[in-house]
Amino acid sequence: MINSWREDIRTTGKLRIAEKAGFKQAPWKGLLGRAIEEFNALSKKHDLLVTFVADSQPGQSNVTVDTVAGSSLVGHAPFQSFVPEGKPDSDGRVFRCDITLPSDPKVNTPQGQRRVGSGVLLVMLVHEMVHACGLSNEEHSKTTDLFLASPSILIGDRQAEDSVDSRRTAADKTRIGMPPLLLDDNTAESIRKSWRGPVAALPVLATPIGAGRVASAQRGPAGLVAGSITLAASRRPGPLSARAGATRVLQVWG
Repeated sequence: MINSWREDIRTTGKLRIAEKAGFKQAPWKGLLGRAIEEFNALSKKHDLLVTFVADSQPGQSNVTVDTVAGSSLVGHAPFQSFVPEGKPDSDGRVFRCDITLPSDPKVNTPQGQRRVGSGVLLVMLVHEMVHACGLSNEEHSKTTDLFLASPSILIGDRQAEDSVDSRRTAADKTRIGMPPLLLDDNTAESIRKSWRGPVAALPVLATPIGAGRVASAQRGPAGLVAGSITLAASRRPGPLSARAGATRVLQVWG
């Protein structure tokens, strides 16, 4: 489902985003600024009608980013869409979104578990920023971009080599990883629709599904869960391809 922000926010064409304390710590420290630059570059390229602006006051921003304890690659972006009297806005208009990501994200490798590289963290963060624009899990990409419903991780020998599989291949048949970030036309159009105005009311209820899969949108005291991404609980790494002498491993991100 495509949801729209409240008119006074949407007409600015901007979402003010601020980091809370957890996001100022490793491994996320400094990544929000890069994510804003990357999203805004995509917005310029695809005419998304919205950009992100860094805000230093989480209590006054439209969007916040923070961490929760954990090492699984899981992200959430719940909307708040209630008018001051505590009743749902009949048009499903959003006025706040609070993104959360794991404080110590790790992956399994043939050499053992280690923290995932910053390239994967960037894709995770921008993925949730796309949700924050108003897109639910139903709008996940079915082709080849950063908004994939079930992305996969290409694990390198070092953190710096980790990336997210774009589902595209180079001329030599090797996988093309992200970053650099890619956005397809369908995802871009969904974002544009969310910023043209309200199109539907919020769903009444949907139940989250099990670990290793994407949680469905749900209605609750905090509002609408716009979307989430989860690394599959069952990991079966194996050789994928060799590039510049490094063996890459594929893990499914459900």
